[in-house]
Amino acid sequence: FTAQRNVRVIEPVGQSRSNGQVGQMLAEALGFSTTEFAATDEAVEELIEQSLGNGTQVKQPGEVRQFVNTFPTFGDRHMKLWGPFGALPGPRFVPLEDDRHPLTLITPATSFTVNSMFGDTLPPPATIKLNPVDAASRGLASGDTARVFNDRAELSIEVDVDATVRPGVCAIPKGLWRRSLNGGLTANAFAPDTYSDLSDGACFNDARVQVEKGRTN
Repeated sequence: FTAQRNVRVIEPVGQSRSNGQVGQMLAEALGFSTTEFAATDEAVEELIEQSLGNGTQVKQPGEVRQFVNTFPTFGDRHMKLWGPFGALPGPRFVPLEDDRHPLTLITPATSFTVNSMFGDTLPPPATIKLNPVDAASRGLASGDTARVFNDRAELSIEVDVDATVRPGVCAIPKGLWRRSLNGGLTANAFAPDTYSDLSDGACFNDARVQVEKGRTN
């Protein structure tokens, strides 16, 4: 195994904390051992020493450059997405056919946030993006309220007609907090309870929904 050190770029600003410090503070608040979750420089150095004893190589910043001086351990040094080796099956294509919910819902990251970590202070717009063709066929325009639903969930959300979205696809931003939407649900509620072929990951982009004009007050 190979590990690489993260080096601080700037000194902490205001009340900012590293991920390790946040983890330590949460552990302390929940009553766990401070020693077990310590994020001090001394504790990190001790973990590194233990890793060295287990055969882990610790590289210095800039020393590891993927596919330049560090390669996968296969004989040809190529990355393997799938092969006849190993116990996991290869990825497969499963058509998403659902006439009652014809739109594929995706949840892309935005320039505001890649997850909900910073959504409390600068959340992305709580809207659903629709292609103009899909919006027109449903009598929807930007600023309208739409009802988005499938067999798992339903929510009301503002429409944003966007020609960059492909027909048959709709998009709700990743990283919204539940309080940002009416009904207290986010796009996560529409995801199926199936698992991906590799690593049993969530199949968020397998979500299918229907969108129609919502009620106006």
